[in-house]
Amino acid sequence: MNQELRISVDIPESYQNGIRKAYQSYKKTYNDILSQIGDVGEVEILGSKKLYENFTDRKLTVYFSDNEKYDNDDIAYYEEDVYNKDILWLQKKLFYYCYYDGDIEIEFNNKKQEEIKDILKKLREVSSKGSGEFVNLVKRIPNILENIVIKNTKMIWEDRIGKKKYICLSSEAYDRNKSRTNMEVSYLIENMFLRYYTGDFVQMKIFNPSVEKKLQILKMAEEQYFKTKEKILREAESKEENVRKQILKFSNIENEFDEKIKEIRMIYNSNFKKIDEFIENEKEKILKEEFNKNKVEILKNSQKEAIQKLDEEGLSKIKNYIQKGGIYIEGLKKITVREAENLKEKVITELKEFQEILPNELENMKKEIRIKKLVSIFVDKDYDRFRSKKYTTEIYDRNKGSWDIFEATDENNDVVIDGEKINEDILDRKIYSRNPKNDIVKSGVIGIDFGTKSTVVVSYKDDNEGINGSKTLPIRISGNLDAIERTENYENATIIHFDNIEKFITEYLSSEGRPYTHYDDIQVSVDAENELKRTQNNFDINEFMLDLKQWSANKNKKKTIADKTGKEIILNGYLELNENEFDPIEIYAYYIGCRINNMGQYSIFLEYILSFPVTYELEVKNKILNSFRKGIMKSLPNSILNDEEIMKNFRVKFGASEPASYAITALKKFCVEPDLENEIGYSVFDFGGGTTDFSYGIYREKENSRKYDYEIQELESGGDKYLGGENLLSLIAFDVFLQNREKMFEKGYEISLPINQKSKIGFETFVSESNQAEYNMKKIMESMRDYWEGKLEETEKEKLKKTIYLSNKSGQYQNEELDIDYNRLDEILKKNIYNGVISFLEKFKVVFDGKKLKEIYIFLAGNSSKSKFVEEIFENELTEEFKQKYNIILKDAYSIENETEGEVIGLNSKTGVAFGLVELREGNGEVEYIPFRNITKNEEINFKYCIGYSKKRRFVPIIDFNTKYNEWIKYDDIENENSIEVLYSGDTRAEGKEFPASECLRIRILVQDDESGSLFIRLKNPNTIEYVICEDIKEADKKKIVSSELI
Repeated sequence: MNQELRISVDIPESYQNGIRKAYQSYKKTYNDILSQIGDVGEVEILGSKKLYENFTDRKLTVYFSDNEKYDNDDIAYYEEDVYNKDILWLQKKLFYYCYYDGDIEIEFNNKKQEEIKDILKKLREVSSKGSGEFVNLVKRIPNILENIVIKNTKMIWEDRIGKKKYICLSSEAYDRNKSRTNMEVSYLIENMFLRYYTGDFVQMKIFNPSVEKKLQILKMAEEQYFKTKEKILREAESKEENVRKQILKFSNIENEFDEKIKEIRMIYNSNFKKIDEFIENEKEKILKEEFNKNKVEILKNSQKEAIQKLDEEGLSKIKNYIQKGGIYIEGLKKITVREAENLKEKVITELKEFQEILPNELENMKKEIRIKKLVSIFVDKDYDRFRSKKYTTEIYDRNKGSWDIFEATDENNDVVIDGEKINEDILDRKIYSRNPKNDIVKSGVIGIDFGTKSTVVVSYKDDNEGINGSKTLPIRISGNLDAIERTENYENATIIHFDNIEKFITEYLSSEGRPYTHYDDIQVSVDAENELKRTQNNFDINEFMLDLKQWSANKNKKKTIADKTGKEIILNGYLELNENEFDPIEIYAYYIGCRINNMGQYSIFLEYILSFPVTYELEVKNKILNSFRKGIMKSLPNSILNDEEIMKNFRVKFGASEPASYAITALKKFCVEPDLENEIGYSVFDFGGGTTDFSYGIYREKENSRKYDYEIQELESGGDKYLGGENLLSLIAFDVFLQNREKMFEKGYEISLPINQKSKIGFETFVSESNQAEYNMKKIMESMRDYWEGKLEETEKEKLKKTIYLSNKSGQYQNEELDIDYNRLDEILKKNIYNGVISFLEKFKVVFDGKKLKEIYIFLAGNSSKSKFVEEIFENELTEEFKQKYNIILKDAYSIENETEGEVIGLNSKTGVAFGLVELREGNGEVEYIPFRNITKNEEINFKYCIGYSKKRRFVPIIDFNTKYNEWIKYDDIENENSIEVLYSGDTRAEGKEFPASECLRIRILVQDDESGSLFIRLKNPNTIEYVICEDIKEADKKKIVSSELI
């Protein structure tokens, strides 16, 4: 049964008329061809598993009608891509070249596998990311090939706004193939590009001999109608190759010519006997000059073979002698030989002249090619570095120009690259430099909210309109800049993918500023995230760094990373990295800097502000700040880095805390304005990916100040370092594994232990730190993400099962169907979130008791606050009595997202932090930020634990979160004990009276024989205590002081 098939390609309006004409000219020939081909049968395309692992053997059955009519409407016209013949070629190729009755197998030349593998990788990238980037292969392939959508034919002409490419099938074909057609067609397209652009390396084996004749017809049509345009560099290289062939040819021409002369003489001599005989017979008549025209014709015919090899000039001379009757046989011989010799001398002279000028011409040609290649660096560099646009017109525009040309200009005003002076006479057009100093944004400030799951970057400058008039706009740090703007596009995934670390490092270190790195080697954010989605099955988890921020917070935890080449790097703990070691956070910051400081917007920013969770220690914050400083500096031009006066203004510094930043954004969003008589209280429950931060403060009008109208004072801050969305997701994944424990154990599966999960009896049989265990944890986490984020359809939830691709201890991968009790997972989430909310509200009461405030806002911030359990628990715990006592106004995580009319994008519970960070910048002229701890003065955050003892199974704190550092505090007297156990907990509930002692951790202190008196404890930093046993604390320095780091 035949069905209609229609392929449509995006083509801009300006090219439509040309396409229509071309299409009509092709139409008749191809209809003729189609009539010879007949019905289309099954097409089988087999991919080589050895060449690439991501494709499996597939079959694609397509049907084509003999009676299909082609009208102009067969081509869909959209304004997106620049038309080129490759697009039309692909369309026609898919129509006429691929769908025939027969099987095709693609075989690859083993010697060329690596080249093909590299080409295929680039083609796959082009097909998923947009315009091409490699010089000698695909220059103008249409964008976003993966966005092929299967639709009913009736729908294609109704949906042109989305600007997508369509493959249109009839309703019946759509219904039958919708589950897999999109994937199959995408695969087919990539094979077509592979076959077309790597024709020298691909062999096609035809199993059905009956199609050979049809293929030959198609081949002729293809050669006649589809000729690929070559770029100037390829043309130049081809020209150079032709010159080489000419040199080889002319180097042997003298010998070849000598052979031709010998051949002429042999022909002449072989026929000369006939001439002599004729002359002898007619000798007397010739002497009597009775040689008439008939005789001349006879003589000419007899000499025909002898003289046919001579050039036209020589032949005309001989003819002239004969026609005049002044023939003399010996003279004729001499003339013939002389003209042959002249021809030889003429060719040799031309050859010598050519050989004399050839070296210079060849050298000039090479130089032209070389210079054009060097100039292409100015066009391609930023595209190669971070997928910016190519500067194809900017370098030739006197009003724009290039920083790189400026950097390459020497004191003589010559442009020099790699020691090669660029001679502009060789170029088609003049190129222009641009001084980067002129592009410094004097009013510019960048705010960076470096998050666990996503990072938000915003820019402030005077000529921004900004959201809600803030002059602040978000920035994407990866992905397609031409995609439609949505708020979520600016939540840049905090993830890195490693392809070739060694090559990247070499290029990264090659220059202090704007090194010529390649994005193919290391990708970040959405591009890395997309790569992770594309390789959902058996991949090395170490190629992806998903826990960038968590790794930094763990300080001393080693981390193994790897790349696609197989190279492994074991990273020391973040705080243990020295200045010369590979630092992934620095690389992530470098890419952020590249997206900020570039010629796409001709902007360079010198001031950067980072926010941090309130639970992060000063040492970690300073290290992250230094990593960002180094990475961002790498994105600046060398002329900026080398200018001491400019670099005095370059700053990467701490900003307001994350919850305080969110608070000011929310307060402004809801038009909350205090006055001298009415102060406003605020509190923020910032439930993020890695931690939950608490912040409490007052928003008030500032009296008698020219600098600021208002101030926001942080009264208290704290949080839970384990209550984060990603941490909860790991708990969920671990419990899913536990629910299938027996099955997992029998099949040899392991899983890593979540950071906030205590070990229990039996865990040792399946808990591991192996690569397979980490892979399984990440796989289950990703499969459960929709459930955690509330996006799981009820129909899916009702199945109570999920199939997940896992790896056993032997490294074997396979799909496993796991049973899932969602009610049990709900209880895990409720319990952990409930504990966090109770801790927040307990601290809320301590901070605001007795304060006379007009009202107190509670803002639920962070994407994790969108969990339905968060709002439910807050609503349950915030009784009417509680609300009335403190005049509480609760704003959930969705409330800030209401868009202002006419705006494409807006604020949300994640991006609000970055906007507030810029709002609270120092000297902003509107709101002064007064922190709870002043980071700029190196004030450390509070101690992270409560220390105490157990009384009737309840924890009694002696040291709490607000205890000062470096002050000795008596814990207890030492009597006859040989040891003493000190309890501690980082749970904020430990400050209360009902915290279970069973949930505490313990420090076991052994008492030595010569020790007596009392146990004294003092705090050194947020994680470390010192203790000593002595009679009098004044004698402590004479005793043994022991240091202990808490976990």
